[in-house]
Amino acid sequence: MISPQDIASLARMNTSCVTMYLPTHRFGAATRSDAHHLNSMLKDASHQLRTRGIAASIAETILNPFRALSDHEPFWQHQDESLVMFGSPHFWVHYSLPLPVREQLVVNDIFYLRQLTPFLHGNGSFNILALSQNSVKLFKADQFSVEQIESSLLPDSMDEALWYEMQQSELHHRSGAPGITLFHGQGLGDELRKEAISRYFQHVDRAISELLKDSTDPLVLAGVPYYIPLYKEISHYKYICDDFVEGSVEKRTAEEIHSVAWMAVREKFQEPLHKKIEQFQNVQGSGLTSDSLPDVLEAATEGRIDTLFLGNVHASLDDVNESMMNTAIRRALNSGAEIYESEAIVNDPSQVRALLRF
Repeated sequence: MISPQDIASLARMNTSCVTMYLPTHRFGAATRSDAHHLNSMLKDASHQLRTRGIAASIAETILNPFRALSDHEPFWQHQDESLVMFGSPHFWVHYSLPLPVREQLVVNDIFYLRQLTPFLHGNGSFNILALSQNSVKLFKADQFSVEQIESSLLPDSMDEALWYEMQQSELHHRSGAPGITLFHGQGLGDELRKEAISRYFQHVDRAISELLKDSTDPLVLAGVPYYIPLYKEISHYKYICDDFVEGSVEKRTAEEIHSVAWMAVREKFQEPLHKKIEQFQNVQGSGLTSDSLPDVLEAATEGRIDTLFLGNVHASLDDVNESMMNTAIRRALNSGAEIYESEAIVNDPSQVRALLRF
């Protein structure tokens, strides 16, 4: 997936550039149509390059990697929501994107970056710990992806953890001792059950403390409500989120757990945007804000933009506004400005707002 660093690198390039955004299909017969669609865009790109006076040999150098991709059938069987491709005489790269985009072809002397704004900020890595008596799973995630962390340090279940504990204390030979089959609640007092679960969570916490010992990423707990305060009380990890994924996790997929967990951490990753919005609102009328696209473009050229706010970045604009806005985005990025998509601040996609440094 594309990173903020990738976007910053693209912003520094200035040559004959072709940018293509293409919605794609994840699976099924429709994936074949994506390659055909790319071929249609390539014909248009070739025409636009000729119109700009680009030599035929250079145009072919730019477009050949696109054509090679269109002919690579296995590639189209492993796509996400969309695809973005960038080509120039000495550079070519593509990224699969987990968000839908508007189909778009731009031939210019810089790459078109406006639709990539959502990938500049608002994302971040976090962990998910899914707790149940019969399993414990740890996931590494961000807004768009989730992956289970496999580790022998994590107990497979409460039975395994407490059986191991009994062995360690040399009690496993006592068949009447509280153990495997007695911790499932039947005839078990609440206090004894709470103690058993707490001991289980101690085993889990020791594993988590080791696996996340160098991490400061938020940890979202997932499980029945009874488990959450018990685990928080025991845990030594300092970055557990207040919100959690409520309910049994045993029959829920990683993707289902992830979608709810993201909602628990989203506001944390949105905090920088909220602070910039507040700062913008506090200095309105002081000369440190701008809401005119030509003025914003001038400020970006002079390196005066601290933060640039855009409306819906997937909405289509007329050619003039499209070009001016993309140039402003590129120059703002090259001067170290922060750029956010925020329809709360900019409700018209053709408009921009800027917080100025001076």
